[in-house]
Amino acid sequence: MKLGLFFVEPTERVSFLTLLHRHGLPENDFVLTALDTENGISQRALAAYEWVAVSRISTGVKRVYLANDENDWLAAFSKDVRAGMFVRN
Repeated sequence: MKLGLFFVEPTERVSFLTLLHRHGLPENDFVLTALDTENGISQRALAAYEWVAVSRISTGVKRVYLANDENDWLAAFSKDVRAGMFVRN
């Protein structure tokens, strides 16, 4: 798994990797990126983020998830994985 220009919480990273492994998805085929809410540009700061983009390199699939106290981006990503959104074409 490649990380974009931000750091995920350690527990989120572990949960993300566990989810990938549970579904047989290779972690080195995914990129996580935090997005600036105003213009979509990746943030370089360690400040709180509000959006997370998950991209699968081999398929070009990219999904963006709201990530704040009211929205669990990992749960939304998990739902998409179960629905086949990130399955190899």
